[in-house]
Amino acid sequence: MTTEMELLLEGIPGFSELSPESLGDLERCSTRRHAVVGEYLFRQGEGPPPNVFYLISATAEILAGPTDDEHAVSLSRPGQLVGWLTVFTSDPFPASARVVQAGELIQIPADMVRTLMDRHPQVGQVLATTMAERLGDLFQEIRTRDAQT
Repeated sequence: MTTEMELLLEGIPGFSELSPESLGDLERCSTRRHAVVGEYLFRQGEGPPPNVFYLISATAEILAGPTDDEHAVSLSRPGQLVGWLTVFTSDPFPASARVVQAGELIQIPADMVRTLMDRHPQVGQVLATTMAERLGDLFQEIRTRDAQT
């Protein structure tokens, strides 16, 4: 079985450049676990979420809208981070994440990700790049959906 650290180093650009001390800290606080269908990783308006999630085999939909009428706005697949926006703000999260395909994930405390960003600026650069790519994907999905209606 591949270890949590191997998965994180392979899956998150910038993590492979972490110092041995930071790698040790990350390994000690990360938890690999199974997520079940319907489980919320976090809910909009709560928070900020205390964890960032690296999806190994689980899939999660990102939901937005009124709490009683949330709708999917994007899908996070294996190999992607979920909840990383929380490391940039202390505001309540503007969306929810719900597991739609059961599987494994790695749970990383958001405080650890912030510490890694302070120690290793490339981690923040990778997360900012990821955020820009995901926002671009979201806008493209919205344009495609609007064009079909």
